[in-house]
Amino acid sequence: MGNVKHYRAGQSGYVDGRQRGTVAVWHDSQLWLYPQAQYPRKGMRQFILGAWGERCTAKVSGQYPEYRVETFA
Repeated sequence: MGNVKHYRAGQSGYVDGRQRGTVAVWHDSQLWLYPQAQYPRKGMRQFILGAWGERCTAKVSGQYPEYRVETFA
């Protein structure tokens, strides 16, 4: 399971934000969109912490379907 789309700051999809049927994860001037059907509400925070918190400490804020990740060294 992977992301549907990935945008960096300045790209047209980045300013559009979350699209219908997706979960948005904002991190470091980037936007990742994941399909809602594959990533349920209950396990999304654990998925985010696993993806971004492997090499550093990550703080997840927001609520389903839009999250923000802040990483610390």
